[in-house]
Amino acid sequence: MLDKSGIIKRLLLADQRGQEELDALGIRLGVETPSDWALPGPAEFRLHLHRYVLAKLLLDDEEPVPETHELAELCKLSVAKAGRLNPNEATLLDVSRHCGATTSAMTKKVLLFMNLGKALGVSFDGYDTAEIETTEQLADVVSDLVAARDSAAGESD
Repeated sequence: MLDKSGIIKRLLLADQRGQEELDALGIRLGVETPSDWALPGPAEFRLHLHRYVLAKLLLDDEEPVPETHELAELCKLSVAKAGRLNPNEATLLDVSRHCGATTSAMTKKVLLFMNLGKALGVSFDGYDTAEIETTEQLADVVSDLVAARDSAAGESD
């Protein structure tokens, strides 16, 4: 188990790895992109977004790295890892008495979306985020949001 400084280092590493995945896509908030730049194709975009999710949920160092793209499953694995429980035990023990009885896994999903939106300067308003069930679906939504963001920025110049 990590001590306090080990936890801080691990969280900073997760932030760095997550940012590296966004940088690989060329979509950093506040950084001007070349006029001839375009979003990568769907397969590459999905791959980097999946890796971003794994990093932010602290699952990128697991052996083997989780192959699932289901956000609910990844969030459950992250909660289980944090509590050193197997995913079934974590699910049974994880019902909040606050926040409308949402689980820690659901809270992780919400925080993931908030963090991603903040990092990219986009908002998931207008999307029912509960309907976004996989990292592929998330990548498709984010790709659309970034394209709309960049289009709106281009029109205001």
